[in-house]
Amino acid sequence: MRLFRKKNKKKEVFWVKSIAVDPETMVDPHTAEEYARRGIAFYARQQYERAERDLRAATALEPEMVDGHYGLGLVLKAAGDRDGSRQAFEQVMALIQGKHMEADRARMLDVLAQGHLRQLDGKAGRMGEEQ
Repeated sequence: MRLFRKKNKKKEVFWVKSIAVDPETMVDPHTAEEYARRGIAFYARQQYERAERDLRAATALEPEMVDGHYGLGLVLKAAGDRDGSRQAFEQVMALIQGKHMEADRARMLDVLAQGHLRQLDGKAGRMGEEQ
């Protein structure tokens, strides 16, 4: 599952993939992508336990799913699980190194994951902002 896709290679324009906001109306997931999509929808509604359960199911089905680990990191961070969040973001960075993906997408995910890790370590107020 890719949440961000390059829309126009020449202009470097990105668009965000729409995700259904009501996870209750989503079909029962069967694939890693479906679990991740519903997990992100639960996260958007601040239903962190349900989001975590779905994102863990997604990453169990597809252990190299970068977006699943990134979403899990967001959920765990929001739920206050600093250690779990740190592990998820570190996994994102490790997977990016070993995966063949668009350079811009890899760079963006790497920067975002590093920003979250810096926040968890108390080294930045807002994403990328020094304290």
